[in-house]
Amino acid sequence: MSNILKVGCLAIYGLAIAGFFISLPFGIETPLRCLAIILLGVHLVEALVMFRHVRRYPGSLVASLVLTLLFGFLHWWPLRSDKSSTFRRAGQSSREMNMFENKVVVITGAGSGIGRALAVQFAEAGARLALSDIDDLALAETLKQLPSGADARTYIVNVAVRSEVFAHADAIKRDFGTAHYIINNAGATVVGTVANTDIEEYEWQLNINLYGVLYGTKAFLPMLLQQSEGCIVNISSIFGLLSYPCQSAYNMSKFAVRGLTECLWQELRGTGVRAVCVHPGGIRTNIERAGRRVKSAGKMEDLFATKVKKMLVTPPDKCAADIIRGLRKGKERILTGYLSRTTYWMVRLLPNSYPAILRRLG
Repeated sequence: MSNILKVGCLAIYGLAIAGFFISLPFGIETPLRCLAIILLGVHLVEALVMFRHVRRYPGSLVASLVLTLLFGFLHWWPLRSDKSSTFRRAGQSSREMNMFENKVVVITGAGSGIGRALAVQFAEAGARLALSDIDDLALAETLKQLPSGADARTYIVNVAVRSEVFAHADAIKRDFGTAHYIINNAGATVVGTVANTDIEEYEWQLNINLYGVLYGTKAFLPMLLQQSEGCIVNISSIFGLLSYPCQSAYNMSKFAVRGLTECLWQELRGTGVRAVCVHPGGIRTNIERAGRRVKSAGKMEDLFATKVKKMLVTPPDKCAADIIRGLRKGKERILTGYLSRTTYWMVRLLPNSYPAILRRLG
């Protein structure tokens, strides 16, 4: 009986582990549930069998019960994210609920996508908003979507131009008196292999995604340090965790944003100011329309265009809700969107092998 049980358990373990890796493309929570359910059942059966022979195998019984509890926890852990936002809010402290009330939140790239969704949700939380974009019509549309009575001003700012960003900081100090949350969100992409992307195209991308974030940080950081209060939220990407073909310029910018923010984590200790790095993945925004394809685009760029349509599936409002929830909880790194957590752990566990996995996954 014991030998049959061992062979059966080993077989089910093998199937569970194989299923875990096969289901990884669907996100980390799906395989965790599958693995947990199978292994929980195995250990319950094993524990019952061992219970009949508890005097002969006391150690095995204890081990089985511990493993049963462990995998029961693994089954519960992903499910906690399925609870409604109402339930989560009910468990928040009054401080968390009111932490944005009357705070001045600066959002770049607020004319669409994540920026617009953040504007709506910060306004619902009682924040005062300083919204900027290069598109005045898009900003006007964002204003229409804000709740009635929201305190918001709009500004036309090109984050790639240093003088405009520093002038923007001065205007906000004049209009609001100060700022508390700086959301460096504005971004774009350029699609092209390294061979097909010319230097001017790299510069265009880096001026927006890298220098735009740096300018926003430098323009507002003295204000935050002076008042010993505030938060700089830099929007990186899952492409700031791993590299992807035809995204070298975007990868460079988002890895740099991540490096800048992680440096701020250490430098701002004890100042009352904090920094947060956000890694969205697969957010359904207009970044592709706002971006560019290189002039010398070829087959690889065409292939990327077909893949990216399948990747952009997470609604911007879901991403914005995750960001605000992460800020309430005091997180320094926020992962949100399609495959963001899977990407994070894949790169940490397989830093040299993940490109081969990406190729197999298509």
